[in-house]
Amino acid sequence: MRLWQNANLSKQVSDNLAEGKRLGALKKEVAERDSLYLRNKEDLMQNLRLKADAHQLRLEWDSVEVVYEELIRLDTVDLDNIWAFSEFLWKQNKTNKAIFYGEKALKLARSESEQATLAMNLGLFYAAVQEMGAAEKMYLRSLEISERLAKSNRAQFEPDLAIIAMNLGTFYFTNQKMGDAEKVYLRSLEIRERLAKSNPAQFEPGLAMTAMNLGVFYDTNQKMGDAEKMHLRSLEIRERLAESNPAQFEPGLATTVMNLGNFYYMNQKMGAAEKMYLRSLEIYERLAESNPSQFEPGLAKTAMNLGAFYYTNQKMGDAEKMHLRALEIYERLAESNPSQFDLDLAISAMNLGIFYHTNQKMGDAETMYLRSLEIYERLAESNPAQFESDLAMTAMNLGAFYYTNQEMGDAETMYLRSLEIRERLAKSKPAQFEPNLAKTCMNLGAFYSTIQKMGDAEKMYLRSIEIYERLTKSNSAQFEPDLALTAMNLGLFYKDVQKMEDAEKMYLRSLEIRERLAKSNPDQLEPDLAMTEMNLGAFYQTNQKMGDAEKMYLRSLQIYERLTKLNPAQFEPDLAMTAMNLGTFYHMNQKMEDAENMYRLSLEIRERLAKSSPTQFEPDLAKTLSNLGLFKQVTGLWQEAKRLYSRGLALRQKAIASGQTHFGSDLNWIYNEMAALRDSFELKKDHATASAIQRERAECMYALRDMGIDFKLEATTAYNDLYLLCYYAHDYRQAAEAVEKCLNLLPQGIGSGLTLGIRISWQMTGAKQKKCTRNT
Repeated sequence: MRLWQNANLSKQVSDNLAEGKRLGALKKEVAERDSLYLRNKEDLMQNLRLKADAHQLRLEWDSVEVVYEELIRLDTVDLDNIWAFSEFLWKQNKTNKAIFYGEKALKLARSESEQATLAMNLGLFYAAVQEMGAAEKMYLRSLEISERLAKSNRAQFEPDLAIIAMNLGTFYFTNQKMGDAEKVYLRSLEIRERLAKSNPAQFEPGLAMTAMNLGVFYDTNQKMGDAEKMHLRSLEIRERLAESNPAQFEPGLATTVMNLGNFYYMNQKMGAAEKMYLRSLEIYERLAESNPSQFEPGLAKTAMNLGAFYYTNQKMGDAEKMHLRALEIYERLAESNPSQFDLDLAISAMNLGIFYHTNQKMGDAETMYLRSLEIYERLAESNPAQFESDLAMTAMNLGAFYYTNQEMGDAETMYLRSLEIRERLAKSKPAQFEPNLAKTCMNLGAFYSTIQKMGDAEKMYLRSIEIYERLTKSNSAQFEPDLALTAMNLGLFYKDVQKMEDAEKMYLRSLEIRERLAKSNPDQLEPDLAMTEMNLGAFYQTNQKMGDAEKMYLRSLQIYERLTKLNPAQFEPDLAMTAMNLGTFYHMNQKMEDAENMYRLSLEIRERLAKSSPTQFEPDLAKTLSNLGLFKQVTGLWQEAKRLYSRGLALRQKAIASGQTHFGSDLNWIYNEMAALRDSFELKKDHATASAIQRERAECMYALRDMGIDFKLEATTAYNDLYLLCYYAHDYRQAAEAVEKCLNLLPQGIGSGLTLGIRISWQMTGAKQKKCTRNT
């Protein structure tokens, strides 16, 4: 009571009312300032967006990124800016950074529709950096939302559903889930076809994308008619769209054209393939000039595909140029963004390794193979589920490299490494990995056959054929070509181990499959048929079934002659090989005119090929020279035989000297045949020609003396034989030189008896030489 009496309540009321007025004024000021702040912030954001657009128009991509970072610093929860920045980063191939901002955007999604779109794009991002578990999770989340939304509002949400289905199809396709891939691809196609009928301007670009992806899918699964139909449909749409709006639609056109090039290449339509590849290259080159970050990956992929095309068509200079161009781009991209481009770099290095291997640049080949192996080993260590399969493939190719170079221990190590990985993968996912396991088994079978481990070889071959037989039952279109190849190789094996009944069975099985496949798709599969027919011809020849042998050889020749008219660069080597084999057949059967015609056809082709690509084709040329030399020797044309043998020996010597020791047996063959020819001249008392032949033999071994002790000892023997021939021909000067070479070649402490004999011979020869000089 006393408090109330003493308090000035009236004043307190006044003060309170005054404070309320002040607060009201402050609130008004805050509201006004907040409104001004928001207006200023929106204006600033708008100006930044305009600045980003201006930088994009001037192709100043680094500046665009800086502006987006300022936008996000200005408002850290603005979904539109964050998502736009993530998409920009994706287009610039800065995928890890794109994922970071994409995840932030997904948390800020304002509706289920936005969630579906953001999750789908994150699926794309994760797949690009090989995080397949995260990618699938995002794709399925997006699909579930879109399917639910489309049930209640088809018109609004079906377009999104079509996009998600297409991307999920690509994901399943990449991960070898072919049934699931086709199902969702066709779902996307059905929706987009329906939408494009009512609104082509809006939905045709999406239809072209789905058609292109479905074409690639059908390529892989050997449905070539369906594949071409889809590729051409995509091309027609994108050409039309790019004509009216090149800036927007040329990138898609470049991708479609490249894929169509791949299709024509697979189907042996080489002129059409090259046209498509070059068209794609021209577009990507132009686009990459203005925006390298976005378009250099496409340029590199086109260059790599064009390199493979030129390699197949024996344009080795162009092939190397394209492969190196792809490698240079991927090296640069992988340096700044390894998680996205290391894989492409590994593929490019492996392809270049295969190129160098074929062209006998063995040092370069090994460097590329090992580089690819190192990348795959590193990738597989952090993500074995994704990369062990690629590691196994590289190990298999490196095994084939070591096998070619007679490094059998290293070859077996690589082959077995590939086998171990593929066996383990096939246990957990047989549908995905058994085809690769079958391929490794087949290659390991060939390896064991070469090193005479015939039990192991047969085991590997039979394991390969068992897998392909089983796979063919469920998917004959995809796996019958592999089954035919394995059957042919197993036929070769049984022929080598003299199981002739089993060999014929395998050859005929391969023939039946390839004849049937070639009827429906001759452009692609007739070359395989011709190869089986040629091998079956050789089998019948060995087994004295000469009528069947000639029939097979002629069928093979007829196919290769026809194919060579259409594509000489690709098929002339096969035609030359078949002609040479047929020449040998006619030679054996005393059809000498036919034999000579075939040998000369083989020689003419191989001489021409060796001029443009000596490293690749000189070994084949040496083979034909040797066989034609033997033919001339048998028919009594010894001088021509000598000329042909001399050329063949020089080429074999060149190959061995360059490190191609796997041609050692071929060198020995022609070396021994020249000895037989030498003896023939000696019997006719033509000592001069006999000694000339022996001199070539001796000089060959002398040139290779540093390649191994066997060559050095053979050179000693060869010069000793040359001494005797020159001595009997009364060419004492040459005889003395030959003896001196023997003395210089003999290793110290080896063959003391031989050394004494040579010294006595040398003294006798010296006396003869002096006497001859005095008489002169």
